[in-house]
Amino acid sequence: MEKEPIVQTKAVRQATPLGNYPIAKLLDAVSWRPVCYETDPSEVSDGLPHVTHEGTLDFCGTKFRVYQLSSGDRVIDADDIKEFFGAIW
Repeated sequence: MEKEPIVQTKAVRQATPLGNYPIAKLLDAVSWRPVCYETDPSEVSDGLPHVTHEGTLDFCGTKFRVYQLSSGDRVIDADDIKEFFGAIW
């Protein structure tokens, strides 16, 4: 059975609440810094969440750039994840 292709859209999928997962505790320990914009992102936004805070997550000696969105979701920089997994494979 062939898989359906994944289509990128402007819609943002609802993130799974992290709850008591270990990653949630790691992200709670990050020193979050507010992100400053020249123009208020909510004025120019197309309805998508924008970054409100940024920080660095140190995991086993590897540093990941992390971001908190206006929706409250927290994300890890995709390039850092790719580099991390590329280093261990």
